[in-house]
Amino acid sequence: MTLTNSARLEIAAGRVAAAEGILKQIVEADPSNAPAHLELAALAMQQGKTGEAVAGLEQLAKRDPKSIEARLALARVHLIDKKPEQAEKDVAGALEVAPDKGAVQNAAGSLYMQFGRMDAALAAFRAAVAADPSNVTYLVSQ
Repeated sequence: MTLTNSARLEIAAGRVAAAEGILKQIVEADPSNAPAHLELAALAMQQGKTGEAVAGLEQLAKRDPKSIEARLALARVHLIDKKPEQAEKDVAGALEVAPDKGAVQNAAGSLYMQFGRMDAALAAFRAAVAADPSNVTYLVSQ
């Protein structure tokens, strides 16, 4: 069993501090470990520690500038933190890295909808379907 899975088991058992310790151990040993950073950010958000979540995700994005997961997670955190302009920058960064990825286009569409930019949202949802026509989520989104 990987340490990340051990941390997930600790979370499921309600032992958040133990999970956090395991995840921090992973990140210290491997600062580029995206799953550990993403799990730590999720834990931080659950505890209302938005700044901590942002810091960890920004660290991951700097270490791996092509990480669309880090950029999309940052966008979600910034939306929750009521920073839509920053969220839009995060999604734009993900679009620069992977414009042909359905997940990125779908996230962009969701963001544009929240801004009331329906034409841009529809275009992004259509691009998501074009990128991955077998993904039912994208088909429903448009």
